[in-house]
Amino acid sequence: MKKQNQEMQTEGLVTKKSKGQNFLTNPYFINLIVDSAFNLPKTNILEIGPGMGALTSYILAKANKLVCVEVDSDLTKYLTIKFKDQNLKVIEDDILNLDLEKLFLIEFFDNNPISIISNIPYYITSPIIFKLLKIKNPKVTEIILMMQKEVGERIMAQPNSKAYNSFSVFCQFYSDIEKISLVGRNNFMPAPKVDSVVLKFKLNKKYLSLNDEEEFINFVRMMFATKRKTILNNLAGIVNDKTLASDVLLKLHYFLNLRSENLSLNDFYILYNEVKQIKREL
Repeated sequence: MKKQNQEMQTEGLVTKKSKGQNFLTNPYFINLIVDSAFNLPKTNILEIGPGMGALTSYILAKANKLVCVEVDSDLTKYLTIKFKDQNLKVIEDDILNLDLEKLFLIEFFDNNPISIISNIPYYITSPIIFKLLKIKNPKVTEIILMMQKEVGERIMAQPNSKAYNSFSVFCQFYSDIEKISLVGRNNFMPAPKVDSVVLKFKLNKKYLSLNDEEEFINFVRMMFATKRKTILNNLAGIVNDKTLASDVLLKLHYFLNLRSENLSLNDFYILYNEVKQIKREL
């Protein structure tokens, strides 16, 4: 941590709270994150928000090719100079505005697998995850993300738990999720107010026959719109008919007093298809 502090002072750099900058400094966790991205040989890496390049240095030693996306212009210039003449491209852009499919086509034009690594700024965690999990490129196999511990708990939450919500269902619909490690707040500079967790998302979209996935995800959101309501009341709001909602649930053998947090991903899928079929018949 002292070394990184000195380096920042030498280069005239400061962490910017507005950009959610908390740089990981502990080599143990840096190695752990990087190693988890290389299950396959000749992996290409997209690193989002490299900061001072703590992860970048370790990734370069293993990656077939590395592309970094950094929104901070000062850090972009610093990284470009620091890793000059190495197999690295630094792109100055906001990841939320970037066309990732175009980036993969231009930068990773070979047939090697692609992994994505990021220490996500807390304030844009959900938008980044939504964008990354919807990537269609079949070469993108794994996404390793460090995020606020509380968000990670929601992502991994199972039915019948308080943390389980529509975001849990969304993430589990698009991927299989593995917890790599908890990371205490004292391993960052500056130290955030909360602890973090590293998760690996293995892209494995469930129900490949589902062509209207956006509609399905929206259905799940609506079912969680009012968590304290029963699935009967939430479903009645979707089909605009409480009697019809009751008939659907009874047909599928669901208790009417269940709440959305009691339903699994597969339950939502079954319920969605039944509602869709009924709407076609009306």
